[in-house]
Amino acid sequence: KQWYQRRVRAEENRDDLLWKWLRFDLMLEFKQRSAVPFPFSLIAYVLRLARWTWRRCCSCGSVRFFERREAQKKNDEYKKAQMSLLERECLRNNVTKMEDA
Repeated sequence: KQWYQRRVRAEENRDDLLWKWLRFDLMLEFKQRSAVPFPFSLIAYVLRLARWTWRRCCSCGSVRFFERREAQKKNDEYKKAQMSLLERECLRNNVTKMEDA
């Protein structure tokens, strides 16, 4: 009986972690998605691609390179912070579940 309870608890923890990860991924997707309806969103994506291409191809030397590098570092730090928040929340939930058991 204890084996079954441990197994169920482990599955619940795994499912809870998966649910939180999927929720986090969905929030990121909505943040990156265009706010305009479908037919116009294609135009928005084409404009975004054109802007990205323009910035990549027509940058003015090393100054733009270092600006892009700093922006990439900030983006990486943001993603790491988001993951650490998710991990802390999962750990906190697991600890409270273990205390309740």
